[in-house]
Amino acid sequence: MSKAVLCGITGLIGSSLAPQLTQIFDEIWSPVRKVHGSNNEKIHIVECDFSKLNLHPEIFQNANSVFYCIGSTRKRAGSSAKFREIEWSLANQVIEAAVTANVPQFVLLSSRGANEKSILPYLKVKGDIERLARGKNFKSLIIARPSLLMGERSESRLLEGLSIKALSPILKPLQRFCPSQAPIRDYELARALAAASKKYSRGINILENNDLLKLC
Repeated sequence: MSKAVLCGITGLIGSSLAPQLTQIFDEIWSPVRKVHGSNNEKIHIVECDFSKLNLHPEIFQNANSVFYCIGSTRKRAGSSAKFREIEWSLANQVIEAAVTANVPQFVLLSSRGANEKSILPYLKVKGDIERLARGKNFKSLIIARPSLLMGERSESRLLEGLSIKALSPILKPLQRFCPSQAPIRDYELARALAAASKKYSRGINILENNDLLKLC
């Protein structure tokens, strides 16, 4: 029986990815910090403290793949320092849980421009998380670096919302002629992540925005 762990099921990409994964895996286990219901019998929701994932070994046990789609914002965190602390802590906890359970494949949602040497806090922490994952010797590590994400978020982001509204009518031409920088819709990225998990069974695979558009 195949099993996937989806971290971030309540977010923009995680919520789009969940139905994609039910078509590939027999079971989807998803740890959440707050109660989240699901009507799909394949999806098992486990409310837990991410700092105590070791108390819930059943989540990662016998999993074939882990999909990490958790992301915070500086606004939500309150400060750049707190943002980094949250991002790093959550990723570290999940990666270590996957390593402990000997999960062969890890799919990490990162960001275009992620770089551990960046002076920008967001891109630096994403780069640091990538470095952490690369050092864990997963049989298959997939790092996705999408550009601007388009979709209906649960929280309002004014500037991002205005950008998306302006770009929507020309999205397809942008994706065709500027695939490395063009926005990507939530469901397109979800399809790409699901497809990548089937395509890349070995090695470290870094998928830039243009690679993701080809997969969706």
